[in-house]
Amino acid sequence: MATLAEPFGGAVPDLDDLRTSAERARALGTRAAELGTERQHLAQAERDLDAAGQRIELLDGELAKLASEAEGLAFDDADHARLHDELGEAVGALEDARATEREASDALKDAEKAEAGLVAALRQAKETQARVDELRSDARYVERVALLLEGFRNHLVARIGPELSREAETLFRELTNHEYDDLKVDEEKLTIQIADGDSYFAIDRFSGSETDLANLALRVAISTQLSRLSGADVGMMVLDEVLASLDEERKDPMVQALGRLSSRFHQLFVVTHAEQIKDQFPATISVQKVGRRRSTAVLV
Repeated sequence: MATLAEPFGGAVPDLDDLRTSAERARALGTRAAELGTERQHLAQAERDLDAAGQRIELLDGELAKLASEAEGLAFDDADHARLHDELGEAVGALEDARATEREASDALKDAEKAEAGLVAALRQAKETQARVDELRSDARYVERVALLLEGFRNHLVARIGPELSREAETLFRELTNHEYDDLKVDEEKLTIQIADGDSYFAIDRFSGSETDLANLALRVAISTQLSRLSGADVGMMVLDEVLASLDEERKDPMVQALGRLSSRFHQLFVVTHAEQIKDQFPATISVQKVGRRRSTAVLV
C-alpha cells in the first residue's frame, strides 16, 4: 500500500477523483493525437494555399493581359452580325457545291456507261457494216445466179414445156380411161388445167380422185422428161399414198392405171394403207410394228 501510495505523497487517493483524472488524461491524449494529425494536415493545407496563391497571381496577370487585349479589339456588333450571315451563306454555298459535286459524279458515271454502250454499239455497227458489205457482195452473186437461173428456166420451159404438157395429157387420158380428153400444163406456173367439153378449168374444180390422177400424170411426165434430159434411165418410182383420197369406185381403176405405168419403169413402189387392194399387186411388203418403236418388213 505504501508503495502504491508513494506517487500520491503517501496518501491514499480518492478513487473517484483518480478515475476521473485518468479518463480526463485519456481524453486529453486522444485530443492531442487528433491535433497532431490535424497539424500535419494543416501543413499540407498551408502548402496548397501557397500554390493556389501563386496560381491566382499568375491568372490575375493573364486576366489583366486578356483585358488589355480585349480593350484593343474594339468589338463591333454590326460586323459580328455581318460575319455571322456571311458564314451562314458560305456554309450554304459549301453544301450546294457538295450537292453539285455529287450530281456531277453521278453524271460522270452515267456518261461513262453511255460511252461504253456507244463503243459497244459502234463496234457492233462496224461488224454489221462489214456483214452488210459481205451480204451485198453475196447479193450481187445471187442476183447474177438468179438471172442465170431465170434464163435457164425460160430456156428449159421453152424446150420441154410443150413436151411436158403432151406427156402429161397422154398419161392423164390413159389413167382416166379416156374419160377426159385433154389436159394442159401452164408453161410459166406449171399448174394443171383439165378440159371439160370445150373449156379448160383449174384443177381445184374437180374431185379429189381426178386431182390425184392429174398430179400423178404430171409427176410421171416430169420424171420422164428428166430422164430424157439427163440421158439416164429412171428405173424406179415410189408413190406414197396416192390412193388415200380415192373412193372405193376409183381405187380399182387407179390400181389398173398404176399397172399400166409399171411398163414405163423397172420398179414401181406404191405405199398405201388400203388393205383390200394389196392382192391386186404382184408383190406386197407388209410393215408390221413389233413394239418399242420398231417395225419389221415381211414379203407376203
